Amino acid sequence: MGLDMSEDERASITIRLPSSMLDELRASAKMHSHSANAEIVQRLRKTLLEESIPIDHDEFDKVFLKAAETYIMCASDDAIMRLLAKRFRARER
Repeated sequence: MGLDMSEDERASITIRLPSSMLDELRASAKMHSHSANAEIVQRLRKTLLEESIPIDHDEFDKVFLKAAETYIMCASDDAIMRLLAKRFRARER
């Protein structure tokens, strides 16, 4: 996932973010042996790719229900209701 791009392909922006977040990004970049800029670009690219993947809601529901069945065996009624409410809110989006 290189960042090699021509001058025409590059754009610069200035963003404001909490200094603690920048520190976290720099630490992650150092751990991955690249620049903070490369870290930010890779994370944005990953997020954009994840958002662009269509979801098969029927298949997701099957997997969700199987996980819910397992969860129900050891969870309280309140936890189960919160889980179901969260899923149905996500489905409405």
